[in-house]
Amino acid sequence: MITAVAHPLAARSRVWLETLQELEQRGVVLKTESSRFAGHSRELAAQLAGQAELMLVLGGDGTIHEVVNGLFDQSGPRPTLCLVPLGTGNDLCRGLGVRLEKDRLVQTVLKGVRRQMDLGRLTCDGGRVLFGCTCSAGFAAEVARRTDELATKSKLRGLSYSVALLLCLTGFKSPRAHFTIDGTEHRAPLLFNLNLCNTRYYGGGMTAAPRAEPFDGELDMVSMELNRLQVLQALPRNYSGNFGGIAGVVQQRVRRLRLETDPPVLVQADGQIVGRTPLEVEVVPAALELVLPP
Repeated sequence: MITAVAHPLAARSRVWLETLQELEQRGVVLKTESSRFAGHSRELAAQLAGQAELMLVLGGDGTIHEVVNGLFDQSGPRPTLCLVPLGTGNDLCRGLGVRLEKDRLVQTVLKGVRRQMDLGRLTCDGGRVLFGCTCSAGFAAEVARRTDELATKSKLRGLSYSVALLLCLTGFKSPRAHFTIDGTEHRAPLLFNLNLCNTRYYGGGMTAAPRAEPFDGELDMVSMELNRLQVLQALPRNYSGNFGGIAGVVQQRVRRLRLETDPPVLVQADGQIVGRTPLEVEVVPAALELVLPP
């Protein structure tokens, strides 16, 4: 059986409706459930997991995040996921080469290639979650929090991330940090931002880690240990991920990391605020089966 968990706006997308029509013409029977409130996609994924061999996820990174965690909330078999990028950022789909094209989506459902994708597992004071794209501690998490506030409380919407970025630049104070990275200790007098990345992108197309690969059994760490002037100099490179040669930017492949900061800072996973430091993160290799474009 094929099911779909959909953000309500995604379920009404013209591209999706055309895709659904063609799939039905080809004999595909699809049951679609639309979420009705924050966290509902997670509940739906857990409920439907045992009923489906293939589950389509219609939405963006937030919807995918909920579905993935919902699948792991239950102990039974988990379906293969097919991602349909109908959100705002679509960073996970961008990193996987999944595009919103009707013919490509149809071929993925019918003849897609199955691969086992790694996930990250994050534990902090807000509990434990899995992530597919990135988790961040510090500045990027503050921007995610402010972006969500602006998107829900104002008319900015598409501009909310850029406005949040500027607002946070003026007020964020870098904490002191202590890392344990695969058993090795590391200290930073200033930690502007830490990204732990399973895929390359975050923030709607910014390059979080240019070498991140979701099938290699590792996460890519980018630690920005910078003062405010260095941040302003490095920020333009955040879109391309060209961090080479920037003093204070540490890039490293990791499997397990613990971070403590003074004072504690916000933590986000796939754009969702999940708590504050201290945090522990580890890679979960080949945790989730995806069907990708042939």
